[in-house]
Amino acid sequence: EAKSQILQQNLKLPDKVIACIGGGSNAIGIFSSFIKYKNVRLIGVEPAGLGLSTKNHGAPIHEGKIGIYFGMKSYLMQNEDAQIMKSWSVSAGLDFPSVG
Repeated sequence: EAKSQILQQNLKLPDKVIACIGGGSNAIGIFSSFIKYKNVRLIGVEPAGLGLSTKNHGAPIHEGKIGIYFGMKSYLMQNEDAQIMKSWSVSAGLDFPSVG
């Protein structure tokens, strides 16, 4: 849908597609139509919440460590004991402690 609307309005593919990332459904929903085009940059953006220097964010790629969550190896927000920490975002869909 996004690709067809972009082509309809601009008559060409975009240079980049930007999506918020968390559990992954939003990003893959928009990225999937553009993955095969090497000239389209796909950019995922994590929620910084109340700031990356606080514990109130949802940025496991920037601030997390590799771990296993729901059987998936990915970046996770973890404490010193490798326990999964709560993430935070003003968007309910982005308060996920991992990135899918």
